Amino acid sequence: MGEIHSSHHKAEEKCDLLLRKNQSIGEVLHKQTKLEQNNYEIRLRVTIFSCRFLLKIALPFCGHDEMEKSNNKGLFLKVLSLIREDNEKILKVTLENAPKNEKLTSPTIQKDIDNGFQKR
Repeated sequence: MGEIHSSHHKAEEKCDLLLRKNQSIGEVLHKQTKLEQNNYEIRLRVTIFSCRFLLKIALPFCGHDEMEKSNNKGLFLKVLSLIREDNEKILKVTLENAPKNEKLTSPTIQKDIDNGFQKR
C-alpha cells in the first residue's frame, strides 16, 4: 500500500469514503426533502413551459448580453420572468432564488429540451 501520503493510499482512502453508505450519492439524493423535490419540479416545469413557448413560435432563446444588469437578457429569461410575476410559488424558487449549482436555465439544458421536442 505504500506510505500514508502515497497515491495508492490516498486512492484507497477515497474509495472507502465513497463506499460508505451514508455518504454515497444515492443516499444524498434519497435524503432530499419533499420540499426540495417539489421546488425542483416547479423549476423544471416552468423551464420546459418557457422553452415550449419559444419553440412553438420559433423565437430565439438567448439575448446578446444575459448579464444581471443587462436590459436585453433574451426571450427565455423574459418569459420566465413574466411567469414569475403572476405566481408567488414560482417566484420563490426560480432564478436568483434557485440553488446556485442548478443549471435549468443554462443554454445546454435549453438545447436538451429543444432536442427532446424535436424528436416527438
